[in-house]
Amino acid sequence: MFEDFLKNLSAFKNEVDKEKDFSNTSTEDENERSTEESIKIAQKAIQEKDIDEENSETENVIKNLANKKEEEKKEDGLANKIKDIEKVLTAFSDKPITSSKSSASNLNTGIQLNKPIDFSSVVAKGYVNPYIQQPTSQSDRIGLLYENLKKQNLI
Repeated sequence: MFEDFLKNLSAFKNEVDKEKDFSNTSTEDENERSTEESIKIAQKAIQEKDIDEENSETENVIKNLANKKEEEKKEDGLANKIKDIEKVLTAFSDKPITSSKSSASNLNTGIQLNKPIDFSSVVAKGYVNPYIQQPTSQSDRIGLLYENLKKQNLI
């Protein structure tokens, strides 16, 4: 944009030089000074525009970084909510619920063939299970789960 302006300015200068009256040298000097001043002004304008462009680029980078930080905060908040929900679900379920991260660690546990099996704990669980009170119905468990989630502001 400014390059075109400089081209037009130099073309205008050439036209003025052709039309100059050589008898009046003081007006020639004034015209040369005015064109030189206008070129300097145009160059200053170009430099200011470059500085403005650099400032706008840095502002865009700063805005992008701020947006990324906000997205990370949202993701962290969601991860915390998921952990809280998993805690509530494990408190009310028979089987522990594992997240995808912890399920990979559970897959690595292998069967230990050289370790003897403790049948006394298996027999003890068999005797105790009838006395452990289970919720009377599934709807009671769901109601308790829903209340607990409300208390933790997850719903």
